[in-house]
Amino acid sequence: MGVLRVTAALLPILKGRPNATIMVTTSNLAFVPRPDFPTYYASKALLHSWLQSLHHQLCHVPVKVLELAPPYYRQS
Repeated sequence: MGVLRVTAALLPILKGRPNATIMVTTSNLAFVPRPDFPTYYASKALLHSWLQSLHHQLCHVPVKVLELAPPYYRQS
């Protein structure tokens, strides 16, 4: 909820700035859920979907919406 609330609070300011960008880190695990941490994977899937919607909502506003979704990395 923190990402959504901070973005909502800052969006009015960002809309008035040239070259404004919202960038959120999600995870590729949003697309390949595993049983070990279901809440984590679900939260990343929620952010991915929300960012897509936000991108479409802001298509006529000079605010870029970027998603950084690094891949899963298994430590050895």
